[in-house]
Amino acid sequence: MTVHPTRRRATAAARLMPATGLMLAATGLVLAANLSAQPARAAGSPAGLSPLDANHDNKLDWAEVKAAADRRFASLGPDIGPHHDTLDRRKTKALLSTYMLGISDASDDRTLGQAEWDRIIQRRFRKADTDHDGTLDRSELASPAGQRLLKLCKS
Repeated sequence: MTVHPTRRRATAAARLMPATGLMLAATGLVLAANLSAQPARAAGSPAGLSPLDANHDNKLDWAEVKAAADRRFASLGPDIGPHHDTLDRRKTKALLSTYMLGISDASDDRTLGQAEWDRIIQRRFRKADTDHDGTLDRSELASPAGQRLLKLCKS
Protein backbone atom coordinates (compact mmCIF):
# COMPACT_ATOMS: atom_id res chain seq x y z
CA MET A 1 0.00 0.00 0.00
CA THR A 2 1.36 3.43 -0.95
CA VAL A 3 0.79 6.53 1.13
CA HIS A 4 -0.05 9.73 -0.65
CA PRO A 5 2.84 12.32 -0.31
CA THR A 6 0.52 15.00 1.12
CA ARG A 7 -0.69 12.62 3.82
CA ARG A 8 2.92 11.70 4.66
CA ARG A 9 3.75 15.38 5.30
CA ALA A 10 0.64 15.83 7.44
CA THR A 11 1.54 12.93 9.71
CA ALA A 12 5.11 14.20 10.13
CA ALA A 13 3.79 17.62 11.14
CA ALA A 14 1.36 16.01 13.58
CA ARG A 15 4.23 14.18 15.25
CA LEU A 16 6.14 17.48 15.75
CA MET A 17 3.21 19.46 17.18
CA PRO A 18 3.42 18.28 20.81
CA ALA A 19 7.17 19.06 20.96
CA THR A 20 6.62 22.49 19.42
CA GLY A 21 3.89 23.26 21.94
CA LEU A 22 6.17 22.33 24.83
CA MET A 23 8.95 24.54 23.45
CA LEU A 24 6.59 27.51 23.15
CA ALA A 25 5.34 27.02 26.69
CA ALA A 26 8.90 26.81 28.03
CA THR A 27 9.89 29.96 26.13
CA GLY A 28 6.92 31.79 27.60
CA LEU A 29 7.89 30.77 31.13
CA VAL A 30 11.49 31.92 30.62
CA LEU A 31 10.35 35.30 29.26
CA ALA A 32 7.93 35.79 32.15
CA ALA A 33 10.66 34.98 34.67
CA ASN A 34 13.08 37.44 33.04
CA LEU A 35 10.51 40.24 33.00
CA SER A 36 9.61 39.76 36.64
CA ALA A 37 13.29 39.66 37.65
CA GLN A 38 14.04 43.08 36.16
CA PRO A 39 13.94 45.95 38.64
CA ALA A 40 10.93 48.18 38.26
CA ARG A 41 11.66 51.66 36.98
CA ALA A 42 10.01 54.61 38.66
CA ALA A 43 6.88 55.75 36.87
CA GLY A 44 7.68 58.46 34.39
CA SER A 45 11.44 57.94 34.65
CA PRO A 46 12.82 57.72 31.12
CA ALA A 47 15.42 55.11 30.34
CA GLY A 48 18.92 56.50 30.63
CA LEU A 49 17.87 59.57 32.62
CA SER A 50 18.19 58.23 36.17
CA PRO A 51 22.01 57.95 36.32
CA LEU A 52 22.35 61.59 35.25
CA ASP A 53 19.40 62.98 37.21
CA ALA A 54 21.02 63.77 40.56
CA ASN A 55 17.97 65.38 42.18
CA HIS A 56 15.50 62.78 40.76
CA ASP A 57 13.06 65.32 39.33
CA ASN A 58 12.88 63.53 35.93
CA LYS A 59 14.56 66.50 34.25
CA LEU A 60 18.17 67.39 33.61
CA ASP A 61 19.31 70.91 34.39
CA TRP A 62 22.58 72.48 33.28
CA ALA A 63 24.44 71.54 36.50
CA GLU A 64 23.53 67.85 36.11
CA VAL A 65 24.51 67.80 32.44
CA LYS A 66 27.78 69.64 33.15
CA ALA A 67 28.69 67.21 35.94
CA ALA A 68 27.98 64.21 33.68
CA ALA A 69 29.95 65.77 30.81
CA ASP A 70 32.91 66.45 33.13
CA ARG A 71 32.86 62.81 34.27
CA ARG A 72 32.78 61.71 30.63
CA PHE A 73 35.71 64.00 29.75
CA ALA A 74 37.73 62.49 32.60
CA SER A 75 36.74 58.93 31.65
CA LEU A 76 38.06 59.44 28.12
CA GLY A 77 41.51 59.82 29.64
CA PRO A 78 42.72 63.24 28.60
CA ASP A 79 46.40 63.55 27.70
CA ILE A 80 48.42 65.88 29.85
CA GLY A 81 49.32 68.78 27.61
CA PRO A 82 51.70 71.66 28.22
CA HIS A 83 48.91 73.99 29.38
CA HIS A 84 45.89 71.82 30.11
CA ASP A 85 44.37 68.36 29.76
CA THR A 86 43.29 67.62 26.20
CA LEU A 87 41.48 64.94 24.22
CA ASP A 88 42.95 64.14 20.83
CA ARG A 89 41.02 63.02 17.74
CA ARG A 90 41.48 59.31 18.55
CA LYS A 91 39.51 59.69 21.76
CA THR A 92 36.68 61.78 20.32
CA LYS A 93 36.29 59.93 17.02
CA ALA A 94 33.20 57.96 18.08
CA LEU A 95 31.59 61.00 19.71
CA LEU A 96 32.23 63.94 17.40
CA SER A 97 32.42 64.41 13.69
CA THR A 98 35.53 65.89 12.15
CA TYR A 99 33.48 68.99 11.37
CA MET A 100 32.34 69.41 15.00
CA LEU A 101 35.89 68.90 16.25
CA GLY A 102 37.12 71.50 13.75
CA ILE A 103 34.64 74.21 14.71
CA SER A 104 35.06 73.51 18.43
CA ASP A 105 38.86 73.46 18.44
CA ALA A 106 39.53 77.12 19.26
CA SER A 107 43.26 76.53 19.74
CA ASP A 108 43.46 74.81 16.32
CA ASP A 109 45.68 72.03 17.65
CA ARG A 110 43.33 69.13 16.69
CA THR A 111 42.65 68.41 20.37
CA LEU A 112 39.90 69.44 22.76
CA GLY A 113 40.63 71.00 26.11
CA GLN A 114 38.14 71.11 28.96
CA ALA A 115 36.90 74.59 27.98
CA GLU A 116 36.36 73.53 24.36
CA TRP A 117 34.54 70.38 25.53
CA ASP A 118 32.32 72.53 27.77
CA ARG A 119 31.39 74.77 24.82
CA ILE A 120 30.27 71.71 22.83
CA ILE A 121 28.16 70.49 25.75
CA GLN A 122 26.69 73.97 26.21
CA ARG A 123 25.83 74.25 22.51
CA ARG A 124 24.15 70.84 22.52
CA PHE A 125 22.25 71.64 25.72
CA ARG A 126 20.86 74.86 24.20
CA LYS A 127 19.80 73.03 21.02
CA ALA A 128 18.06 70.28 23.01
CA ASP A 129 16.27 72.76 25.33
CA THR A 130 13.51 73.67 22.86
CA ASP A 131 11.23 75.35 25.42
CA HIS A 132 14.16 77.38 26.84
CA ASP A 133 13.31 76.67 30.48
CA GLY A 134 16.85 75.62 31.40
CA THR A 135 15.94 71.94 31.89
CA LEU A 136 15.62 68.96 29.59
CA ASP A 137 12.57 66.76 30.01
CA ARG A 138 11.85 63.36 28.49
CA SER A 139 10.63 64.65 25.13
CA GLU A 140 13.59 67.00 24.73
CA LEU A 141 16.03 64.20 25.54
CA ALA A 142 14.29 61.91 23.04
CA SER A 143 14.82 64.45 20.24
CA PRO A 144 17.84 64.09 17.93
CA ALA A 145 19.52 67.05 19.65
CA GLY A 146 18.89 65.47 23.06
CA GLN A 147 20.28 62.15 21.91
CA ARG A 148 23.46 63.85 20.63
CA LEU A 149 23.88 65.49 24.04
CA LEU A 150 23.31 62.24 25.94
CA LYS A 151 25.88 60.50 23.74
CA LEU A 152 28.52 62.92 25.08
CA CYS A 153 27.38 62.68 28.71
CA LYS A 154 27.06 58.94 29.22
CA SER A 155 30.16 56.94 29.99
